[in-house]
Amino acid sequence: MHDFPAWLDGRKSDVLDCQWLQQLMSFGLLRGAFRSAELVCVLRSLSRQRAMLLRSQGRFVQHMQKALAQMNIQLANVISDVAGETGQKILRAIAAGERDGLALARLIYAMLTEGEEYTDRGQDYFEERYRQRVLHNLAQKAKSMGMHLVPSAPGGESHGMRA
Repeated sequence: MHDFPAWLDGRKSDVLDCQWLQQLMSFGLLRGAFRSAELVCVLRSLSRQRAMLLRSQGRFVQHMQKALAQMNIQLANVISDVAGETGQKILRAIAAGERDGLALARLIYAMLTEGEEYTDRGQDYFEERYRQRVLHNLAQKAKSMGMHLVPSAPGGESHGMRA
């Protein structure tokens, strides 16, 4: 069965519906809606947010594993959790520029057997590689639009772009 006000006919506008519901409420003919306690609302919100974060984390891990598979690195076959401590250290090494398969295998073996730490090449190295990658992507996008990016000389008036 429908809710009490829903089956009433003849009220065709929202304004009239609101006025009619207000009148029914003033006569005590409608029940108030249930509202959970404030702490229960906060707990539900936190629970939903945690579930959403876990789902999105799972998608991110899948994306990382796919990227590794495209690089022909089957890290998931070696360690149980790519997002774990060991997986993060190996991913940092790859992001820092390590591409030699034998060096990565030694790194994995050392971390799994001895708990040895990977030494990073430095933040400047990583940032420079990132800038190079961003500039390369920008040049590719400009090229696809028929433009050619040319580095300008320091202090020059060139805009660095020509069609």
